[in-house]
Amino acid sequence: MSGLIQVWNIATKETVWSFEVADLEWMQWHRGGSLLLASDADGIVWMWKIPSGSCSTFDFSGVAATICHFLPLNTMLAAGYGNGVVKIWNLTSPSQQMPTFSGNNGHQGSITCLDSYSSNPSDNNATLISGSTDGMMNVYNLEKGKLVKSFDCHGSGEEGANASVESVAHCSNRVIAAAATTSGDLFIFNLTAMTCALKLNTNQMPITKVIWHQKSPMLYAADTDGVITLWNGLTGENIAKFYGHSAEIHDLSVTEQGVVFATASEDGTAKLYEVTENSLPKTFDISELLNK
Repeated sequence: MSGLIQVWNIATKETVWSFEVADLEWMQWHRGGSLLLASDADGIVWMWKIPSGSCSTFDFSGVAATICHFLPLNTMLAAGYGNGVVKIWNLTSPSQQMPTFSGNNGHQGSITCLDSYSSNPSDNNATLISGSTDGMMNVYNLEKGKLVKSFDCHGSGEEGANASVESVAHCSNRVIAAAATTSGDLFIFNLTAMTCALKLNTNQMPITKVIWHQKSPMLYAADTDGVITLWNGLTGENIAKFYGHSAEIHDLSVTEQGVVFATASEDGTAKLYEVTENSLPKTFDISELLNK
């Protein structure tokens, strides 16, 4: 993957800033302003102020920084690396000593996905969850700086035994999290009891992304066949399927109200889907979940 980054003015269709790094692994705008962050194959996390281009770097070990995630307060960043290490960075003070999870407290494979949740969004004492090619989902308490639980997400058969966790997601209105794997297994974990609550019966296609509805325990799951499945995350009921892509779905995003979601696919298209009464089974009442 190329490391050329360009920022465009949409109104004028002109480039306002550009920079080149090593092969790009991850990139995202900071939620709080005109800061752009990216990570590369050399293990550097970059942070630029746009359009001035003033830069801070967060350099660790020379191993690819495969995925990053903003913690709730936005001043902290969790970074996952190709050697299974998960590290926390203070964006306002790169040299500050922060928790680093490695060895038995990290993963035995490359980090593929991260998510977090906090009972108090005004602080950074969050719980972090991570997924890896080692087939495990780890749960970390960042206030105490320790690994709380490792969940085994391997399935049955050869594919299940070699499964990678491709996506993890915390439900914003329940203390539960989902983990999806390359063997098509979809797990729901209770993060209070630290147990597996459900293992959903999918179509066995590798799942690329899972994301929760903002106001209910409904879970969207995208797969390599180009299909998005809507699940009831409490009961495991398959609510609906959405078609339209002819290849793997790389990313999935849902609006705050959960009525519209967007997808981007290997088939070269991005699509918008609307969740309406017509797209759901006649026997399914969405208000039942919204009111739970």
